[in-house]
Amino acid sequence: MNKNLLSALRKCHHNQGHEWYGYLRPQEILELRDLGVGYNEESGFVDIAIERKKKGICNGLWFYFQANGEFEELRNGIRKDNN
Repeated sequence: MNKNLLSALRKCHHNQGHEWYGYLRPQEILELRDLGVGYNEESGFVDIAIERKKKGICNGLWFYFQANGEFEELRNGIRKDNN
């Protein structure tokens, strides 16, 4: 697992149901997108993350998303490793 995905998984917090959120750097948002989590495309946050990454800007954004099975499995694995 690469360091950006690991960082994103550690920064994410459960909201309700399958919804999660986190204050993430652009690269971390793109890692979650590549993992296949669901997000509101109309919010434009992934587009903002892409633009910021191209410009070398690493300011964080609040990112809300719907977890998928792979995210939840990786997140649970991290929690077990930290105990």
